[in-house]
Amino acid sequence: MTIEADIENIQQLQKEASESEATKSQKESKLRDKIRTLADKIKAGKYTTRDSVKDFAIYSTCELESPDLERKLYSLQELVAKNQNQPVLVVHESEEPLRRYIVPPKEDSPTFTRRELVLGVINDKLRFEYESKIENCFGFLFGPNKIIIPTGKYARKSDGSNRWSVIDNSIAIPCSAIEYHRASDPSASVSGDLSIGARFNAFFGEEVTMYFSLRNISVPLIADLREGKISKESLQKQIDEWNDFDTDYVKALDLLGKPELVPQVFRQRYDSEILESRTKVLSQLQTLSIASNFGSKMEEALRDAQALGMNELDQAIEGIHIRTYVNFLEKKYQSNNKNDC
Repeated sequence: MTIEADIENIQQLQKEASESEATKSQKESKLRDKIRTLADKIKAGKYTTRDSVKDFAIYSTCELESPDLERKLYSLQELVAKNQNQPVLVVHESEEPLRRYIVPPKEDSPTFTRRELVLGVINDKLRFEYESKIENCFGFLFGPNKIIIPTGKYARKSDGSNRWSVIDNSIAIPCSAIEYHRASDPSASVSGDLSIGARFNAFFGEEVTMYFSLRNISVPLIADLREGKISKESLQKQIDEWNDFDTDYVKALDLLGKPELVPQVFRQRYDSEILESRTKVLSQLQTLSIASNFGSKMEEALRDAQALGMNELDQAIEGIHIRTYVNFLEKKYQSNNKNDC
């Protein structure tokens, strides 16, 4: 039997179940079994509608028609196809209680919004996975029925942190998020179809640059741009007026080995911030180096210097060759520690 014949039988059962109240329960049970069997055959690769979105939607929902889910998946598929070799940012939001930070803890404490950022560079078309392998892409575990945005690797961090970690994998989004969103409140989607699921927002290409240019006010503005409510020129004007670039974007693209994708204005701002930080640490090191007792402050300053790459920097700042100077102080500090022992 073909998939077309199975779908035709299921549609006939759906019609019969809706027409006969007397046998409705029995036929609905039989209907669920038939759709589940069809879905399992799709997962096993025995059946296909020749449409990967349709196949995935049938398996994920056990329904022949899932217009809201399919609409989002087609939209996501198109965006991925249009943004090959361009950055993609997926932001997951969750509400967390403040009680863990309150002493003594209070059960009725307010919540705060926690954001998990995952950034990669698209290198293939959107695909879907039915496997049961556990993923931990956004700081929580999820299992089968995953939407995969192929990136090869991605950088991940929590909003408010300046530390990215790089994971050698593609970005995985649980289909359950989109199913939940569809079933609970379809109107909850951010305008412009920016939301790909409950608490997930996706940004592609130039939108990623806009996100890091506008911080937390970016979502509604980028959604308005997608809907045509504002022009790109108007949004760029707001970005120029805001003038608050989040240079963590530069760090992430550098870590991913994609420095060529860093916009020039971000690179200039980042280089300026790094030079300012290095100059500040250099001043601290110079002050501490003439002190009679290095103490723990020297250890902390050297740690800051390493974090800024100063122990490997083949450049001069204020006439001082940084790598030579930092390495000299490290040896001197270690020597002083041995003598103290």
